Formats: sequence, C-alpha cells, structure tokens
Amino acid sequence: MRRVYKRPPLFLFGMASFEGLLADAQIKLKQADHMVCVTYPLLKEPKLLLSSLNNLYTAVTLTMKAILVFERDRKTIPLFGESFVSQFEVFATRVAPAHALNKKYVQFIAQLKEFVDHHKKSSITFKRKDSYIIADDDYEMKALTSNLIKEQLSFAKVFVKEIQYIIFTEQEREIDIQHSIRK
Repeated sequence: MRRVYKRPPLFLFGMASFEGLLADAQIKLKQADHMVCVTYPLLKEPKLLLSSLNNLYTAVTLTMKAILVFERDRKTIPLFGESFVSQFEVFATRVAPAHALNKKYVQFIAQLKEFVDHHKKSSITFKRKDSYIIADDDYEMKALTSNLIKEQLSFAKVFVKEIQYIIFTEQEREIDIQHSIRK
C-alpha cells in the first residue's frame, strides 16, 4: 500500500520548522491510532502492533523536536545535535523543567526509545496469542499488546496537545509583547 501525503513530510527533507514537525507528528499519531483501533482488530496480525509502536515513537520524537526547534529559534536553549540522545538530553534538562512539564513525559519518551531499541537489537520475535513478543540474545522478553499500545497512544496524544498548547501560547504572548512595545 502506497502512502499518499497531502504534502511531503518535512522531516524527510530536513526542513525543520516547528509547525511542520507538529503537523508530521499529528500524521504519525493518526496512523498509529488507525493501525491499533481499526486495522489490528480486523486482521489480528501482531506485527501491526510493532508498526504502530514505530509510528508512535516517531510522533513523540517529532513533537519533542518541535518544541526544541521552537526554543532554539527563540534562543532559550543551546544548539543541539540531530541524534536522539542529544535532543532528549536538552529536552529533559532544559525544556521540560522550563515549562513545568510532567516528569512522566520524559520517562515515557525514554521508555518508548528503550522499547524500539530493544526490538532493533532483538534476535527473536514471535507472536503469542494477541501479543507480539520481542526477545534479545539474553532472552529478555518484552510483549507488545494492543492494550499497551492504546495506553501509550492516549498518553502520546496528551503529550502532543500539551506541547502544541505551550508553543502556541508562547507565540501569542510574544505577539502581545511586540504589540505593546509598538504602542
């Protein structure tokens, strides 16, 4: 099945405006939601859970990058690298405390990254009943279930909405300040 975008996703071309990153995050969230809530119940294929987890992870990292780009443009944080580790470090130590974000968001992002990395280095994956089991060389197993993905999806939606609210209220505040200076 070929993906059709209304516009090309900005993260594919390296253009990183925070509006584009937030729009792309919304697309990935909708894709993950559709896979878990519509496609998975029809097909009962546990590999769809992994695909939705990857979409969810992409949506969350795009949202994190959106607020980082917003703060970088305002010159409130230092420059950060393209790697997840450098972006996550700046987000966890600078951005989250500055905006009084719940620490659960930082833990959630770290947990998603851990799950995705666990799958990347896993040597064995198999399906058991309604779950997708991921095992590494030490036979440390993690199970993906539709309920787990749905919980993470609902938490991710709240995270994205909160980041959008922060960005847009900060923009409005800056516009109000600029108007008051002009008067």
